[in-house]
Amino acid sequence: MEKMLRGYGIEVVVSTVGGAGILHQLVLVEAIKAVGTMKRFLPSKFGHDIDRANPVEPVTFYNKKQMVRRLIEALGIPYTYICCNSIAAWPYDDKHHPSDVLPPLDQIPIHGDGNIKAYFIDGEDIGKFTMKAIEDSRAINKCVHFRTKTIV
Repeated sequence: MEKMLRGYGIEVVVSTVGGAGILHQLVLVEAIKAVGTMKRFLPSKFGHDIDRANPVEPVTFYNKKQMVRRLIEALGIPYTYICCNSIAAWPYDDKHHPSDVLPPLDQIPIHGDGNIKAYFIDGEDIGKFTMKAIEDSRAINKCVHFRTKTIV
């Protein structure tokens, strides 16, 4: 990994490692530190701000994302965390996309107390936003939040 990063003159790494492989980013973080010339790392943080979120089960991967975040910060690697909340095209815990599931006719599970508001972001917009964050020096060592405009 380190040899690859050094050999190609890579300056920015955007990780899209997710799900069960989220901790594989720890090896990537160590390689970035060893190379020592990286200008920025954007770990696979797309979703909620894990240091601010208060998830309810069955969400259990937040602590793994926090491990990656803490290692990045401890090693002093320049970073940008992109927080965009829920991604519309991704499946839920049951691995089914919301558009593929018929609404329940008899009951619906409500996580938490039912009073949490949520919004969903399109993956293409996240890509555009991520590229803008990479080009913006104000985003270095920051957690950048992607927010939709609220219309009341």
